[in-house]
Amino acid sequence: MKKIVKKVKKYLKNDSIKASFKFTKYYEKGIIKEDEILIQSYDGSSISGNPYYLLLELCKNEKYKTLKKFVASNKKSEETIKKVIEQEKLENVTVVLVHSKEYCRVLAQAKYLINNSTFPVYFIKNEKQVYLNTWHGTPLKAMGREIIDSPHELGNTQRNFMMADYLLYQNDFMFEKMKNAYMLDNLYNGKYVISGYPRNDAFFDEDKRNSIRKSLNLTDKKVIVYMPTWRGTATKKQNKEQQETIISMINKLEEELDENSVVYLKIHNLASAQINYEDYTKIKPFPNGYETYQFLNIADCLITDYSSVMFDFANTGRKVILYIYDFKEYTENRGFYLNVKEMPFTKVYTQEELCEELKDLSKYTLYQEFKKEYCSYDSKDTSKKICSLLVNEEKIE
Repeated sequence: MKKIVKKVKKYLKNDSIKASFKFTKYYEKGIIKEDEILIQSYDGSSISGNPYYLLLELCKNEKYKTLKKFVASNKKSEETIKKVIEQEKLENVTVVLVHSKEYCRVLAQAKYLINNSTFPVYFIKNEKQVYLNTWHGTPLKAMGREIIDSPHELGNTQRNFMMADYLLYQNDFMFEKMKNAYMLDNLYNGKYVISGYPRNDAFFDEDKRNSIRKSLNLTDKKVIVYMPTWRGTATKKQNKEQQETIISMINKLEEELDENSVVYLKIHNLASAQINYEDYTKIKPFPNGYETYQFLNIADCLITDYSSVMFDFANTGRKVILYIYDFKEYTENRGFYLNVKEMPFTKVYTQEELCEELKDLSKYTLYQEFKKEYCSYDSKDTSKKICSLLVNEEKIE
């Protein structure tokens, strides 16, 4: 009996479980606030990606002035999110903590909902709510039921997709892969939207690119950004090996690159915490004061591996290097929709090859056909079009 009581107490202390009762209370009231919108990015860990650019449009376009905007945040990211909102001078925006009483109320009652991932398992959409799910990238790696080692984990993602009124896809390739991976055919009753990604608006903003470079004294520098895939589902040993590989790599870059080069690292916090950036002159952490893609747009070259960021950065036409030192090991259990080795970007497997490719950022094969296939819907006005669709039901031309 004591064990049962202990389990029950632990169960009831869980934030998500407690939130489910709060949410149900508001949901059952059936009230919908026509002037409220909830925006959530990556489970509340940031305000970035597609939701961020939609928030900018909602705040800066007079058409949406009367809308009360709520941004979801977890406890760890609350101050950072508030800082971003303050820096951008976004008005009529309230930050709500995921699973809090106010979050549950807004989730149950806001007319409009935007997410690039999923809402909690206790969420049920009122039929009067309008839910846009933008997801967060063109899939290179297998998704949903097609993930080799964990097809069973698709549950809440599929459930969110089924409830959404609009599912946004960046290109036709993504549309086909996602609806198949999550078994949406003949089940989904909402509308598929094949359009550009709001976050890619950043790559068409030359003024912002120049102003950031100028403010950081990077006008005459070769700016390189390293954004690898974090092996978050790997073993502790594999994650440790990745950390060691990154540190070894940046030591090599510090030694080999010319004085005019600077490399910004956008890596997982666990890996970044192992680096003493004061030991380097050419290696810097990705700055917190900018939205990811706003800063990525200043790069003259992107280094990644298996991340969907390559599809987005391709809008710039600048050099992309795939540093795939662990290609065999990584691809054994994950499954891929595309053959990475056949992609039109520069591929390197060793630190020496990477350093050599970074010496001349103008040397690479152009990839117009790739852009045509995966980036043809992207433009500087995507956020404007998507907001008009969501709030005013205006068709996207």
